[in-house]
Amino acid sequence: MQMSSENAEPPATSAANNEANAAPPIITLDGDVTSGSPSIPSLFKPTMVCVKEYWEIISLVAPYVDESKEWKTSDTVKAYCTKCNVPIPWTVQNPKQVQRHMTKYHGDYLNKKRKGTAATADDKNKH
Repeated sequence: MQMSSENAEPPATSAANNEANAAPPIITLDGDVTSGSPSIPSLFKPTMVCVKEYWEIISLVAPYVDESKEWKTSDTVKAYCTKCNVPIPWTVQNPKQVQRHMTKYHGDYLNKKRKGTAATADDKNKH
């Protein structure tokens, strides 16, 4: 009995297997699409904040890496969500995008933090 090669599937090539197993493309802070791991931006925390819960997850992006420099909020290029790993448009004049990102994507986190803060404040008032 001879098998027909017409019905046999061709073996998968190693290039096709590598493509299937490749990591999805990653969008870097400057908007370029790369493969592999993203470059971690130089992050810092603002010194004066109004809503502390936002800044536990959000950091500001420095214009370049310089470990010896103490960055100010006016030096910021944009904000960066460390939980989502996404950049957020941000300037000193218009910080609203951070609030919008936090309420849209991390509302549960904010509610938990605010309930925890309210509970500890109530405990302090009882004593």
